[in-house]
Amino acid sequence: MAPSPPLVCAIPALAHVIAERRHGFFVQNLDSALFLRAEREDDARRTFKVVEAEPLPTSYGEDLYRQIFAKGRRPVVADQ
Repeated sequence: MAPSPPLVCAIPALAHVIAERRHGFFVQNLDSALFLRAEREDDARRTFKVVEAEPLPTSYGEDLYRQIFAKGRRPVVADQ
């Protein structure tokens, strides 16, 4: 049996699927749905505010992903 792909590779793919579903719900214009997102400045800096707004095609997780899994760095793993 072939080894399963690393979880790290699956995370970006899953985020893409979630973004597509989120957008699909938004375009349905459901009265019962409230869309919240983390506010960002035009240069993508965080404001640490949550606002009602149209979902974006990105979760901005890429900046955190690069910070945690940057080349040459090892992720911190809790003791087992």
